[in-house]
Amino acid sequence: MIKPKAPHALCEQCPLKDQPCVPTEGPQRAKVAFVARSPGYHEARTGKVFSGPSGKVLEFLLKQNGVDRNDVLLTNVVLCHAQEVPLEAIAACAPRLRADLSNADTIIAGGSEAAHEIAGVSHISGNRGYVHSYQDSDSRSEPVRVIVTNNPAIVLRDATSFPDLVKDFKLALNPTPRVRKEDLPRVQITNTIGEAERWLRNIIESNYATLSVDIETTGLRKQARLVSIGLAGSGDKAVVFGATPCADSSFVRSILRTALSQRNVSYIYHNGKFDVRNLRYRGIPARVDQDTLLLSYALDERSDEAVHNLEYLVKDILGWPRYEPSEVVAWKNKLRTLEKAGRYEEADALATPDALYEYNGLDAAGTAQLYPILKERAIADEVYERPYLETLIPTTESFIRAELNGMYYDVSAAADLLEFEVLPKLDEMREQLRFLVGDAKYNPNSSTQNSKLVYDDWKTAYDSNIAGRPGKQRSVDESVYVELKTGRFTFREALTEPVLTERRQRVQDWAEILFDYKKLEKQRSTYLQGMIPIAEKLDGWINTSIIVHGAVTGRVSSRNPNLQNITRTKPGLPNIRKLFTAPPGTLVLQADYSQAELRCIAYLSQDPELMRIYKEGLDLHNIAAARFYGEDFTKEQRSNTKNMQFGVAYEQSAKTFQEKHNIPEREATEFIKWWWQTFRGVRNWKSEVNQQILRTGVVTSPFGYKRRFYLITNENKAETLREGFNFIPQNTASTLTLHAFNRLFTELDAERCKLVLTVHDEILAYVIENYVHEAGRIIQEVMAAIPKDTLGWELPFVAEVSVGRSWGELEVLSLSTA
Repeated sequence: MIKPKAPHALCEQCPLKDQPCVPTEGPQRAKVAFVARSPGYHEARTGKVFSGPSGKVLEFLLKQNGVDRNDVLLTNVVLCHAQEVPLEAIAACAPRLRADLSNADTIIAGGSEAAHEIAGVSHISGNRGYVHSYQDSDSRSEPVRVIVTNNPAIVLRDATSFPDLVKDFKLALNPTPRVRKEDLPRVQITNTIGEAERWLRNIIESNYATLSVDIETTGLRKQARLVSIGLAGSGDKAVVFGATPCADSSFVRSILRTALSQRNVSYIYHNGKFDVRNLRYRGIPARVDQDTLLLSYALDERSDEAVHNLEYLVKDILGWPRYEPSEVVAWKNKLRTLEKAGRYEEADALATPDALYEYNGLDAAGTAQLYPILKERAIADEVYERPYLETLIPTTESFIRAELNGMYYDVSAAADLLEFEVLPKLDEMREQLRFLVGDAKYNPNSSTQNSKLVYDDWKTAYDSNIAGRPGKQRSVDESVYVELKTGRFTFREALTEPVLTERRQRVQDWAEILFDYKKLEKQRSTYLQGMIPIAEKLDGWINTSIIVHGAVTGRVSSRNPNLQNITRTKPGLPNIRKLFTAPPGTLVLQADYSQAELRCIAYLSQDPELMRIYKEGLDLHNIAAARFYGEDFTKEQRSNTKNMQFGVAYEQSAKTFQEKHNIPEREATEFIKWWWQTFRGVRNWKSEVNQQILRTGVVTSPFGYKRRFYLITNENKAETLREGFNFIPQNTASTLTLHAFNRLFTELDAERCKLVLTVHDEILAYVIENYVHEAGRIIQEVMAAIPKDTLGWELPFVAEVSVGRSWGELEVLSLSTA
């Protein structure tokens, strides 16, 4: 019988019994305990809990709150080192963990395993910031507080979670007074039309300077029903109008329309683009004057939805308790599922509407209370005027209009593409993979089967930098396919030469086909079988949601469906863009900034050679291709040069060029060397940016967007500097496009040219055929003028305009002779 490594541990039942053990540390009667998943590499080597770099982060967080490490009980869910922790190990160590925590009053659970084992919650993001209860505290006279957070080790690789860790440790160790549920703002509810009209007239006559608005609907589509609407002035109370008045078209188009479109009122929303788009479907000319979500994004550029969630913000800033009823959570989850499946017509109102109405009112009141606080913080952080008021708010209005315009998706052509091209090709590739694997029932979509193949049957071993990442030990994702298909792997067993050669070729062939199969399968599931049923029910029209706060760089994204990821046609993949066609009598027009990010780099670095090239109107890619390949360079060589040109400025490696573009590594290495020698001004500027990041932890784009790095460690330093430098040209180019997009809504004839989308540096529109040349000239002139008008830049920016019957069949429009 194995002697327990710690009291109460069932080591004989544990699959980790032979691994190094790192015991619990700290006073047994400590009132505060910190629990993570398992000992890491440093801890296993030293035998001391939290002795590595993550321990230094933990000590900093404790010290920041006036707590000494020696006064805290420090332990893990399992005491033995492991890359992956089996459930059997957690069960075997559970009695020991309960004994260790028997005297703690506050437990900080660091990581999903600890959060699940101690508080019974399955994820961190939706549960952080709240006080949970220890599941094993029934025998205690007082409840044991549990705060769930990330494991401090995460910030060594990705420091974006550091601000949340700081807040979580403060809540655990130095909590500010929390608002009781009974002290939340008062919510008045009416579900009668007559009373609703009287309330709204009182609101109109009260001459509010600001009015917070929040709505609840059964979805984002035009056919979705308006379930309720909440209004709040100062935030101490809110009024909510229920389903009955909201379903009355006379009420909506008269008194409600008036109340939500007064010129002397500033309307405040949280993610107002969603609400206002819904209201405009109903003929209400609502507008977003202020938006607490966008203020939060200006102050914290992380694109994590949980960071900017209204309930998270009122909890974090106002001290509110969790107020969203469980039945409302379940109802919203159901709506999202139906929306994603294109079955939005099945969405129904909540069976217990008063719970939803109360929640709706608290959302409106919380938004009203948040706004002045976030505004004050944004002014202090110098992000209120720019980028919030100058870019984010105007862009919200532009995207509302673009979303309402929508894009037309040819359902019939999509069905043909799916049936006659994509599905047969997938079947063919599936059979090829089954032949290579030697299993007629092999499913290439099965992560379990792929993992067994790679690690158990073939016993492959590849780049340790990939294998060493948490969660990657049994993963078979794109990073693994690339390693295998390019031959950068070995085997974890000795093989004779014929067997070694055969297996090596088999693995490479399998990985190459699987790589292509996964790409094609993504196209099938997302943009064909996923989109066809949605478009069918909407007569072919797709209304995507464009997300203004979708990325830390300031680039926008989209969802339901995601149109930002529909790339230009690539070999082996269907031309999905071709399915987005122009309505009768119109053409698709696309305007694309030429080398916008490289032009931004040229101006910001003031590199003399790069500036000269653009000022003289020369083609940078042709110059580089001629210099590198000779004057008779091929189209493919120019394409290689173009791909490397963009990547080299962002410190992509020769290995990356080989993986992404199939460019020989030696060729890419020589190009990288030549590029940095030619454009020395860019290197000098890059060095200045790096120094600023290391000195201040913040880099700011010309449009006022900030990229904040909260903790720079040896582990994340290289990635931090790369991200910080990349942020500036990417944000600047994207924001130039947004400013052009915003201006074009006033410059173009909206009846003859409907703007529908931006994709990075592109603008997309539907244009009446006899207006194409005039619209093209206007768009080209506006895009060329924006850099000077907004930033004072004299460097030429050029936009190329193309037109066609579909998004995937565009030809350059000649405007000089039109």
